[in-house]
Amino acid sequence: RLEVKDNQFNDARLRLFKFHKRYGYRAGSLYTLIELEHKAERPSEVARYANLLARQYPESNEYRQYLANEY
Repeated sequence: RLEVKDNQFNDARLRLFKFHKRYGYRAGSLYTLIELEHKAERPSEVARYANLLARQYPESNEYRQYLANEY
């Protein structure tokens, strides 16, 4: 998350991809990707990760935050 806050999008994206490859998707990591892609102004990627979050974690706090536009 520090890299996202510091606008180091490529570094953050790379770390998250490695995390997902090793551990699979988690609600928190998908939400972080949504934040990252939103800040990077990539709406199609925001939608992609939001759909994954909705399908895999529909009851999560992260999904509720996404629906409330808290990213």
